[in-house]
Amino acid sequence: MKMFRYEVPVNGQPNVIQLQSDPKYVAAKRVGLGPSAQHFVEIWAESEVGVPADRTFQVYGTGHEIPSDAVWRGTTERTTDGLVWHLYELNVTP
Repeated sequence: MKMFRYEVPVNGQPNVIQLQSDPKYVAAKRVGLGPSAQHFVEIWAESEVGVPADRTFQVYGTGHEIPSDAVWRGTTERTTDGLVWHLYELNVTP
């Protein structure tokens, strides 16, 4: 088994990532400065030899509307900008 890092952009859109396991840890990342800076949520997840599944994630800010069927996967620490991001998985089948 190995641990890998992935990035989900904070863009208000669903993002498909190939993962084999649920995220173990999430953290905030910012690229650039000022209003044009791009924010990401980094995901660390374990993987074994095999075929990963397409999984859909979206990042929400505190106070933003979250779909009732979304599954929480992690919350970042507060950034130096004072932002906290929440990672949810969409389209999860039980």
